[in-house]
Amino acid sequence: MTKKAESTELASWQEDLQKDAKAVAHNEGSDSSAIVIQHGVMMYHDQPIPNNALDVIVVASSTERCYYDKPYDPDVISSPACFAQSLETRELVPHENVPEPQAETCAECPLAEFGSAKVGKGPACKTYRKLIFIPADTAAEDVPKAELAYLKVSPTSVKNWQKYAQQLVASAGIPPWAARTQIKVVPDKKTIHQINFTGIDQIEDQELLAAIHGRIEGAEEKLMQPYTYDEEDEAGDSSRY
Repeated sequence: MTKKAESTELASWQEDLQKDAKAVAHNEGSDSSAIVIQHGVMMYHDQPIPNNALDVIVVASSTERCYYDKPYDPDVISSPACFAQSLETRELVPHENVPEPQAETCAECPLAEFGSAKVGKGPACKTYRKLIFIPADTAAEDVPKAELAYLKVSPTSVKNWQKYAQQLVASAGIPPWAARTQIKVVPDKKTIHQINFTGIDQIEDQELLAAIHGRIEGAEEKLMQPYTYDEEDEAGDSSRY
């Protein structure tokens, strides 16, 4: 792939990520906030995060696929033309809210195939991970009311999360919510930036683990909030979820 082709393909998924981040930031409740990445810098409430790193406890994660059929408009909050989401990584299907599903399942969708994107050689429908977390230093008694923050992991960093989660299981036999994790954004010549995940330590405090476990169901519900479409959205105007 030439440098020009790489650049245009990167621009494609970055525009999709910006669309999704705007929709999420506009529609999430007051007890959760979006961490966004702008020009390789992690931002929280429009402020850069020191050292481009966060120490967190990842309470839950989900997989999402999004296909946009219109160019990115920074002034319009728009839902994707088709999307799928799941707490699992397999058997994704278009959500029931989608007005015109592109296929019965994501596995058989031509837009999920490499080379289907209008720009670059990647798929037209991009795969993301959505993570929702609390600060790593949250005490057990504070977990029930701790603010949930979330991050949408870009397609080029999804494998970094997969590898990290698999390492936790292989080395310690624990899920991500039983460990403190550092999320760090670093420059990358090929993809502009990468989101890396590093284990800080395993959580041993039983009271803290119980409190975190108690937040999982609610966190998963937030991750699975779907995009919605009204009549104007289906006609091509902005929408939200």
